[in-house]
Amino acid sequence: MARSLISLTPWKNRAAGDLFTLALNAEVEHTQRLTEYRKYWRFYKGKHWDWERGDDDPVVTINHCRNFVDEHGQFTFGKGFKVKIPDDPATPAKEDEDREFVRLALEENWRRNNQRLFCIEMGQMGSVTGDVFLRTSWEESDGDKEPYVRVDVLPSRFVFPSLGGPFGVDGKKMESCMVVFPRFDSGEEIMYGIKSLTRSQRKRVKVYIEHWFKDRVLIYDGTEQAEIRPNPLGEIPIIHIPNYPTAGEFYGRSDLVDLTTMNQEFNEKCTDISDTINYQGSPVTVVKGARLKDLERGANRIWGIPPEAEVKNLELGTSLSASMDYLRMVKTSMHEMSGIPEDLKTTTATSGVALAMKYYPMLGRRNVKLLTYGPGLEDVNRLVLKILSLKDNEFGSKTSKLKGDKYRNEVVFPNPLPRDEAVELDKSGKRLELGLSTVRRELEREGLSQAEIEKILTDKQEEKLEQADIEFKVGQKFMTPEDLYKERQTNRSGNPDPDRSNPDIRGENRSSSATPQISN
Repeated sequence: MARSLISLTPWKNRAAGDLFTLALNAEVEHTQRLTEYRKYWRFYKGKHWDWERGDDDPVVTINHCRNFVDEHGQFTFGKGFKVKIPDDPATPAKEDEDREFVRLALEENWRRNNQRLFCIEMGQMGSVTGDVFLRTSWEESDGDKEPYVRVDVLPSRFVFPSLGGPFGVDGKKMESCMVVFPRFDSGEEIMYGIKSLTRSQRKRVKVYIEHWFKDRVLIYDGTEQAEIRPNPLGEIPIIHIPNYPTAGEFYGRSDLVDLTTMNQEFNEKCTDISDTINYQGSPVTVVKGARLKDLERGANRIWGIPPEAEVKNLELGTSLSASMDYLRMVKTSMHEMSGIPEDLKTTTATSGVALAMKYYPMLGRRNVKLLTYGPGLEDVNRLVLKILSLKDNEFGSKTSKLKGDKYRNEVVFPNPLPRDEAVELDKSGKRLELGLSTVRRELEREGLSQAEIEKILTDKQEEKLEQADIEFKVGQKFMTPEDLYKERQTNRSGNPDPDRSNPDIRGENRSSSATPQISN
């Protein structure tokens, strides 16, 4: 599809066209991966057939590929993620309060980027294509809202990274990255369907290109000469995340690699079974020894035929049990290859161990994915903090005072399995009772930040003091005069009668006042 894109696009200038052609021809991998991207997107969108039959003989399309991709995406990224600012493991100092403003800035920025929806799009792009490219940029024009750092999930088919080498360690280093966006003159982006555009629309198509280096970026926007802009970040603001890593390779692996062929086979067999059922519902009638014009078709009809004539329906003669068994085998194989249990939709009350064993294949895939998505998002957070430091003077001044790694952060994904709150609280209470944990550790286990933990502990202490004060006042209100007298007798010290002055003190005062004066 990449070659058809080049040949059908009326380039506004030769420089942009030659640059895009050079990007495709520089590495054979670009052409190969674009072809795979298109194939996987077609299966995800339900376009499993390259031909169409008539209206009387439709094809059957059961899109298991989309279901499996959505299930994996929801299971892995459905709950989003949390950002933590860990302490420096090399020093015993606690840095929670000093770096709390960093965590708050990241949380606010992800709220502006609609984190939950972003995670779904990121997981979908990675599961389908096998690669995720995230670009960070400063967004100033967002209505009346404050500027923020925008994080976009780039379409993988529009990104062309240049690597340090074909193999080894250099094969995973991004030396430069080019982003190619086909657009209309009005700025509207277009997808793959250039063939479906009209002639007038094709004349309006042009290409917008960003070619990023560590120190500069080249902008091609319908001009013969590129606009060169400095890159103050000192690194390429595009982060690549492989969906499922492949040893020794830069690009990741799609979740649909092993499913497209089986889904196609499943749909073909479903279509064959559908044709068989349709045939049995409307079988062919065979007539021997009689004239067809003398036989009326329809219900409540009586035929009079000669004795030597014969009329019968052409039957299949075999059952569909073998076809159904094969169909079930294909579907079971798809579940085994994707790691999704067949009874995923069934809701039965099971223990935590049984539930974990049921989801064990999905948990295994999720754990491997988090090894790439977690560090990738941490790199994105680092770029967000660098851009905020450059654009926000107040934030930059606070960041400059930090010691060590100023942009240190950690991305934590919540547990995807359903939780029984009663069981979790019982376990937490047992650990506290046996002295195996503390309240602070249990709150950290829940994924709360240090600021949130301090707030909870402070509020809890204040509630205890208020409760103690209320209990004291209530106790004083309902005490009898005898109880008050006993309490007064118990708490008194020195003077036995509080209504009288202390005789010792008065005596001392009188003695001191009665001291005779010595005169010469």
